[in-house]
Amino acid sequence: MITATVYIKMKKPNAAIRDANAALKINPDSAKGYKARGMACSLLGKWEEAAKDLHVASKLDYDEEISAVLKKVEPNAHKLDEHRRKYDRLRKEREDRKAEKERQRRRAKAQAEYEKAKKQEQSSSSGRPGGMPGGFPGGMPGGFPGGMPGGFPGGMPGFPGAGGMPGGFPGAGGMPGGFPGAGGMPGGAPGNVDFSKILNDPDMMAAFSDPEIMAALQDVMKNPANLAKHQSNPKVAPVIAKMMSKFAGAK
Repeated sequence: MITATVYIKMKKPNAAIRDANAALKINPDSAKGYKARGMACSLLGKWEEAAKDLHVASKLDYDEEISAVLKKVEPNAHKLDEHRRKYDRLRKEREDRKAEKERQRRRAKAQAEYEKAKKQEQSSSSGRPGGMPGGFPGGMPGGFPGGMPGGFPGGMPGFPGAGGMPGGFPGAGGMPGGFPGAGGMPGGAPGNVDFSKILNDPDMMAAFSDPEIMAALQDVMKNPANLAKHQSNPKVAPVIAKMMSKFAGAK
């Protein structure tokens, strides 16, 4: 330790630190070793290391020289500590701002995707059956059949479940040869049928979304004689009967 003290007086702090480290390996509780290393660190401007070693040396063996050096070292050590804390705080604030921007970006992206999906859903809903010009639900161009020869059969036995009126389709008054055609076209649906009553009927619109029911309706429209084979279908029969009841009310 005498060598370390000499190195300090010679202003050779690095050599003093090497000597002090060697002494502390031999005796970890050497107050002189901590004192010499602390004073050497103060010469190098390593204020925090110097303060740490000098405090340990003071606890092991206090003397006035250690106290005098600490008075010089501690203010600088505090400044460094405050600077580091400030830097850490600023770094954390930058990281927090960056994280917040990322959260806002993700929220904005999620909101945009939600709005896009909502618009697509609204657009899809507006394109569903319920007032499409130029066509009846189910993709049948030209509207509901009005010029099909024979129309819906009027001379067929009563449709089950709808009053069973003999000689005609239920609700249709047994009109032979089909319903009057639109615009004077014989064999079709009445020309003054208010299709809005059908399109605004939720039960009817729900039925039109059923592929099985629509296939049956199209089959009957192509050939009214095919009505007989659908009379026993519990899904199709009530829909056709309800349609006929609406047509029967048209004048």
